[in-house]
Amino acid sequence: MSPPHAAVTALVDLFCGIGGFSEGARLAGAEVALAVDSWRAALDVHASRHPDAEHWCEELGGDVAEFARRVRAAVPVGCRLHLHGSPPCQQLSSLNPGGDREEGARLVTWYLDVVDALRPDSWTMEQ
Repeated sequence: MSPPHAAVTALVDLFCGIGGFSEGARLAGAEVALAVDSWRAALDVHASRHPDAEHWCEELGGDVAEFARRVRAAVPVGCRLHLHGSPPCQQLSSLNPGGDREEGARLVTWYLDVVDALRPDSWTMEQ
């Protein structure tokens, strides 16, 4: 008897940049379902590497419940959801003494609130 087919892992990559994490996840067998970033040029590079994924160019950090609802709608039914986030770390870096640490921490907290709202099968955060 052969083992049952495992569900496909759909990746949602927030603050995706040009897609380093997405590419690694793809190479590991995940399907990139959605990538979100506010930097259009980086998102265009991501889209060139992952043309089947949805790409949203928007500022992250708004209403968590509404964002979670939209993300759920973008993930194919029956897939395992892996959520990855790379909130900008420049504001939190000790090399940036003038950085707005409060804003940097706000985006990290927002991402963790999204994790809580979505309850993905798995999640990671890069800082």
